[in-house]
Amino acid sequence: MRVYNTDIDDKTLKETSPLLTAAFPYRCDCTNIQDYPGKEFPWHWHGEVEILMIVSGRLKFITPGNDYELNTGDIIFATSNLLHCTKAIGDFPGIHKEFIFSPLLIGGSPESAIAQKYVIPFINFGPEVIYIPANHPKSDIFTNSLNTAYEICTNKPEGYELYIRHLMETVWMELKTISADTTVHRPKRTASEERIRTMIHYLEENFSLEITVSDIAATANVSPRECSRCFKHQLGTTPMDYLLSLRINKACEMLQNTDYAISDIAMRCGFSSSSYFTKLFHAKSGVTPRQYRMMLTRVNIDDIFFSSTNVNMC
Repeated sequence: MRVYNTDIDDKTLKETSPLLTAAFPYRCDCTNIQDYPGKEFPWHWHGEVEILMIVSGRLKFITPGNDYELNTGDIIFATSNLLHCTKAIGDFPGIHKEFIFSPLLIGGSPESAIAQKYVIPFINFGPEVIYIPANHPKSDIFTNSLNTAYEICTNKPEGYELYIRHLMETVWMELKTISADTTVHRPKRTASEERIRTMIHYLEENFSLEITVSDIAATANVSPRECSRCFKHQLGTTPMDYLLSLRINKACEMLQNTDYAISDIAMRCGFSSSSYFTKLFHAKSGVTPRQYRMMLTRVNIDDIFFSSTNVNMC
């Protein structure tokens, strides 16, 4: 699945980006959650750590078993290999800067003293998520460092890699300090989370087919009731609602990247008819599939003819 400048493997849910290279394993972006297909960034994980800072509006940051509602000025840290997704909250804008980087940016070689003392233990035994509200005593330190890192990465002055590394080292040390103060440690991965990964994998592979809760449950060798409990506890939704969201996201991707007819997309995404597809798509996104495709066309035209006058909202 292609989502902006990254790819999510349908089998493993691992996200990769060509912008993250071994030469400099760091990237940053500024986007609005409302602009994503289905107004959400789907479930995924990556080997890099991630920091998300809300510039304007609100959005949800969701991990198995936890749901964080983030407001303007809030910051959240997610450790490596953590399954997570982000979703819009109603019609609120969710403009956010995200910083994704390998722990090697901080520690260098895994054998280095910095990696051994400050990076590897934090990744392996520290908290999965650190939430920093806008009114946190150290919020200004994080905000200033991250905004400066974003500007430097955007403008790329001479030596920008060194500047960014220095700023992210500052952020890293503050994260470790907060972690030590709160004494919150990473919970062990539960059997329920492993089942969720298995069932999500099944849905990603078979979303176009007729699927029941029993079908989903069978892939993880659990009962339909336990399947529903896992989805509710880990993801805050039902198996069939998750499947619907997945199908809508796949449809958005096809509307954006193919010239398939609406009826063809409905069939490819597992909907029984184009009218039923249109009804559910409108309920989920607020527009019809045809309107969604037209909106994408208008955006592309604007990008071509008015890009020189566009204001960067970030």
